[in-house]
Parts: sequence; structure tokens; C-alpha cells
Amino acid sequence: MGANMKLFVLYFIAVMLVVGCGAGALNTASDVTEALDEHTVEECSKNDFEMIGGDSGLTCRVRTGNQYFNFVEIYTFDGNAKEACKSNEFCEPIVDAPMALESIGASLRFHDNVMILLHGDNHADLVESLISDLQNG
Repeated sequence: MGANMKLFVLYFIAVMLVVGCGAGALNTASDVTEALDEHTVEECSKNDFEMIGGDSGLTCRVRTGNQYFNFVEIYTFDGNAKEACKSNEFCEPIVDAPMALESIGASLRFHDNVMILLHGDNHADLVESLISDLQNG
């Protein structure tokens, strides 16, 4: 194999690694909303993600079928979302007291570096559906 061919093969492998590692990355809450193929995400606005140690955050309205859900909070963290949240004084109480959240009708779930919090009347099934959508994407 000639020198030029070796350089081409190395270049091709490097490009594939960069493209492959970056594909599907959920670096921001906007990336998360774009990755949700099975749900319609609308009317998003930035939220106070810095207070809980997040890298980004949006509060959105989510439509699934004919139902609308307001106040769906989507956060991303640097690394494992649950661990990052547990290490923040404002976020940790919601991780350590899931029953308290459920008692007020809120649902909280984590997926890798993503945290989804839904306010409402016990819509845990929607949060599970959102997480499943991310896992399938």
C-alpha cells in the first residue's frame, strides 16, 4: 500500500470516528427536542438550568396525539444527569424524594445526560414515552 493510500485510510478512519461519536449526541435541550420523533414539541422557552447545575434547559409544550402537556422541562448535563443533579443543592432534593414529586402530580426521569420533569396530573406515562422516544432515536 502506497503512502498516499495509507494517509487516505487514516483520514477516512478519523473522519468516521468524529462523525460516529458525534451522531445522535444530545448536547443541548434543543438537541433533545429535535430527537423526539414520536412527539410534537412546541413553544419552548429557556429555563433556569444554571440553578440546578445543567448545561441547558427548556420548558416546552408537548403534544402527543390530541393531548397537550404544558410545562415539560428538559435539561441536559455534562455527563450522567442523575449524578449531576444529585451533586447540586437545588436539584438533589427532587432526586432523593421522587414520592414527593409524584404526590403533586409531577414525574421525573433520566436518560444518560438528559433529565425530563413533567408537571401535571400524574402523567408518568408521558415521561416514559418521551424517554422511550429518546432511546429509540
